[in-house]
This record gives sequence, C-alpha cells and structure tokens, in this order.
Amino acid sequence: MNLLISGYGVSAPRSTALIQTDGKISRTVWEDNIDAASYAAFSDGLLFVISEWEQGSAIRLLKWESGAFHFRDEIRVPGGSLCHITYLPGQKVLLGACYGSGEVFSIAVDPEAVVFGKILTYQKQGKGEECSFGHTRAHMIRANAQETIAISTNIALDRLYLYRINEGKLEDESYFQLPKGIGPRHFVWREDINKIYVVTEYSNEIILLNAEKSGVLLLERYLTLQDDFEGESYGSTLVFSADGKELYAGNRGEDTIVHFHVSSDGSLSKAGSYSCGGCWPRDLALVDHDRFLAVANQKTNTVQLLPRNSYTGALGTSAMTIPLAGASFVSEINAQEE
Repeated sequence: MNLLISGYGVSAPRSTALIQTDGKISRTVWEDNIDAASYAAFSDGLLFVISEWEQGSAIRLLKWESGAFHFRDEIRVPGGSLCHITYLPGQKVLLGACYGSGEVFSIAVDPEAVVFGKILTYQKQGKGEECSFGHTRAHMIRANAQETIAISTNIALDRLYLYRINEGKLEDESYFQLPKGIGPRHFVWREDINKIYVVTEYSNEIILLNAEKSGVLLLERYLTLQDDFEGESYGSTLVFSADGKELYAGNRGEDTIVHFHVSSDGSLSKAGSYSCGGCWPRDLALVDHDRFLAVANQKTNTVQLLPRNSYTGALGTSAMTIPLAGASFVSEINAQEE
C-alpha cells in the first residue's frame, strides 16, 4: 500500500511523504519539505498540498510522473489558517475551508495543463457580528458523490452550511443550526442511508443527522470519551469501514480511538476504545483493505498502523511507526511507480 502523509513540521527534513509499506516494513518513495503542510488531497495523479498559515494560505499542485511528485503550480488564498481541501474531478474545482477567517472557496483547476485557474467563489460564513474575527471558523468542506451539493462545518457558529455547486461555484447558501457550543469539526455523509455523522471538537460527540430532500433532522448524540476519563479532550475526525458497519473517531487529549458498530438504520452502539499509539490523533484512515487503521499522531510526530480485526472491528496495538514531524494527515492513494 502507498500512504500519503503530511504534517506541520517546519524545520524537519520532510513534511510530506509517500510511504510504501506492507504493515511490517516500509520505504520512502518520495518526500518534500512544504511549510505547514497540514492537509492534502489526491486524485488521478494530482496532489494538492496546503500551507496552513495564520495570515493568508497557499496551495501547491504537484503531478505524479516518473515515480515521484513534481511541482507544477501554486495559488495563494487570502483566508487565514486554511485547514481542509477537497478536489472534485467532475467539476474540475478545488474546494477549501479557512479555519482562521471563516471563509470557504472554490478554485478552478486545469488537470491537463496541471495549473490552477481562477478563484470562482470566496465567501465568509455568517452575517453581521458573526463575521468578526474568531466568531466564524469554517473547518471542513466536502461534496456529495454527484458533485452537486457541498457541506461545510463551522466549528464556531455550530452550523452545517449547505451549498449548491453550479459550474464550480458555491451558490444558494443555507445552514442547519446544531446545538450551541458543540463545535462541529469533521463529518461523513452516508448517502446510501441518508445520514450525516458529525464529530464535535468541544462536546466530544458523534452527532447523527437524517439528511433527506425535505431537510436535515438531528436524530441522536453519542459520547466518544470513556466514562471514567477526567481532563480535556477534543474530537478530531471519523472514518467508516468499507462495508459501512464500523465507525472510528479520534479523541485528542484522551488519546484514544473510539469504535462504534453501525446498525442497518444508521444508529450507533459503542464497541470499544483503544489507544491511538501516541498523542493527539489528528487524522485517521482505514488502509490496506481495512486491515489497518492509520493514525496521524500530531504531538508524538508519528503515523501509527493499528491492526484491525476484520470480524469484530477491534483494534490492536501498533504494528508499525512511521516518523513525521507534526503528523496531521494520512491517506492511502493509488500512485504507482513507473
């Protein structure tokens, strides 16, 4: 398997790398040192890597050629602390969310020439006083499979913003108000069962929403921490197994991965809680046909591979450690050496 990893490490020899591993041994296929590379996106040989700066942000576009990624273009966006991007190959646009300043945007991409086009949409979430510094914080944006609708979480306003995607532009903004103070951070949209699962940063919950054409409805809330935990902890992200029957979410502070079974109606039941193998599990990815849960542990500067039981979904202790300063992103990609 090929793991794309990136992190905040500035003075480290590398902040972004492609690692080939079988879960026992690994080798570095490619690496680079991109400043504050906290998140990335990959599609059809194109790699987008962000630089998460407080004042303005940058996105680099690289192309997989001759067994390595090669720099092709760069674009600057005015928003501060860009923290999430999603590429839509059908629309040929890159969507992004800026945590520091509360904007979402869409940027045209020419995949044949491998260059960025114009910024098609750039707008702040919220109105009036909501738009003041620190009061609006867009944290994530992702589209449906048809690339017709985008959803974005706003961690400060406790909202899910919804947009229609029209020729790459984000239009017809509306929002669903979540309970105050929970801090919606990341989500997974299960279109097969019309459910949205939101992990919250401040209340340490999974929020289950019903998502129909008629609107969004809050169904249930599930705590992600263990009953006896005392201290501060913050939810990070969540992933589903390929069959949709298991859900995993990260707890930064408790430093655990919580595991839920998923019923046929989409409801959850807690199945277990496991060590993340380090400190501050910021990103998760199920890899190698769900044989491992890859965990980017930011404060211990590692990506851990936790073996997964294919029958019960339970996680074991780390089978491999991959060093990376400020690890914040991990994903399995299909890049192949030529």
